[in-house]
Amino acid sequence: MRITERISERLATTWKLLSDTDRFLAKTSLFSHYEGELREWRSGLQRHAENKEAVTLIRSQLIELRKTLRLAGYDLSLVDRDLLVSGYCDDSCASTHRRLVLVIGASSIGLIAGEANHESLSEHLRESIKEDILEIHNLWYRWEGPRLHLSGSDSEGKDDFELLKTWCESPENRHRLLRAMKARGYL
Repeated sequence: MRITERISERLATTWKLLSDTDRFLAKTSLFSHYEGELREWRSGLQRHAENKEAVTLIRSQLIELRKTLRLAGYDLSLVDRDLLVSGYCDDSCASTHRRLVLVIGASSIGLIAGEANHESLSEHLRESIKEDILEIHNLWYRWEGPRLHLSGSDSEGKDDFELLKTWCESPENRHRLLRAMKARGYL
C-alpha cells in the first residue's frame, strides 16, 4: 500500500470517527461544551488532509475524548439509537410489542421485559432494586428500526406516563434508558 493510500485511509477513518462523535454529542447536553473543539478538528482535517502527523494528532485527541465520555458512563455505540414515548397499548398489541416494566431509581434504572403481565414483572423487578424507587412505569415497547418506541399500558396512569415523558426529555435520561435496554439485551 502506498503512503498516499495509507494517509487517505487514515483521513477517512478519522473523518468517520469525528462524524460519529459529533452525532453522538449532538444528542447530549454536552454538545455546546465540545462544539468549538469539534469545529477545530473538522477545520484541521480539511486544512491538513495530507499531513499524516496532523491527522494522527486529531485522531488521538478524538480517541481521548471518546475514552472520557465512556468513563463518564456514555455508550457511544448507541449513536444511531433514538427513543419515542407516545400513546397507549393494551393486550391486543402483544403480537407487535413486548411488555416492559421500568423502575427509575435515584442512581440507576431497572427494567424487565417478558410475557408475564405487568404486575408480575413489576413484583419480580422490585425485589431486585436496592435503592429508593422514584418512579415505576408499566409500558409496552417495540423497536422501529433504530428507534425504541415506548407506549403506556392500561395499568400506566396518565399522570405517571406524563412524568415519564418529562423524564425522557433529558438527553442523558434517554441515553441511560437506551443503555439499560442494551445491557439487558433488549436491543
